[in-house]
Amino acid sequence: MSKGLKRAVVYPETESIDYSPRFAESLLAFTLLQENDLWAIGMLGIGTTDQFRLSEKSLAARAEMLKKSKVGVHRQDRGMHELGKLVCGKIDDIEAEFYRRQTLDIGCGLGILDAELARKARSRMFMVDNDAEVLSTIPRRVGKTILASGQELPIRSDSFDRTVVSFSSLTWAKTPRETASALNEALRVTAVGGCLIAVPIMSNVQARRDQFLDYDICRLGGRARHRYLEDEGGMKVWALQDHLIFNALISLSDRGQTSITWNHHTAIGIYSGEPLEHFSAIIDKHRPIPQEFFDANLNYAASFDPQD
Repeated sequence: MSKGLKRAVVYPETESIDYSPRFAESLLAFTLLQENDLWAIGMLGIGTTDQFRLSEKSLAARAEMLKKSKVGVHRQDRGMHELGKLVCGKIDDIEAEFYRRQTLDIGCGLGILDAELARKARSRMFMVDNDAEVLSTIPRRVGKTILASGQELPIRSDSFDRTVVSFSSLTWAKTPRETASALNEALRVTAVGGCLIAVPIMSNVQARRDQFLDYDICRLGGRARHRYLEDEGGMKVWALQDHLIFNALISLSDRGQTSITWNHHTAIGIYSGEPLEHFSAIIDKHRPIPQEFFDANLNYAASFDPQD
């Protein structure tokens, strides 16, 4: 029987050489995200006098983008099969990963994944969502439901062996501060020796970068601006949110507090018909994360607020 999801840590580098397909997959995903982060730093002017600053217009544009993205999302399959696709694991791997674990699902929705984990992996399930009506539809036998926001969990630190954030608080964060808070909370409630599974951790990074490059070429040539950049401010907020996540996770890896296995998955949207690109992460927590780190993460997000 499988022992769980396969790990393949590519950063920080180690002396051991791993030629497995899982390592190659993790390395590809990490490399693409690293390239995207370097591009975002330059595009947003991070650390310079011209650093991007948030505005009401850019935040409104980002909120509108999220609103459009949510159309039809409630019909998505968010069960074990979907989770396995995004973290490169089979059903047996998922069952073994969660077997008899105390598990928190942040943004559980209809509780499809939770019902499967409770039945097949015998997990002790705790389910968080900010929609009381949705929570009321989940049978009590599945586990305990908690009405709360993923950015402010009424849960003690280091409480869960496994934490899942699946198309929820990270995906739908409207502002950089919400992004930092969602990541902080998911990491905080995960126990040392446990892991956080973020599905996805980021989405469509290459397509968005290509859109900016197309826009720059059109602008330099005096042609009409690219149609995808009608909400340029919203796109920049999205790029900033990606940077905040990647910067925080790299910092935790450098400190030895976590190790991360990355995954890259592409598909075509069932309802949109558009190409989809999802990056997911299995974040193993090895040491306690001090409050100072969480505070610094929030403060860094706040540094992009408008100047007085």
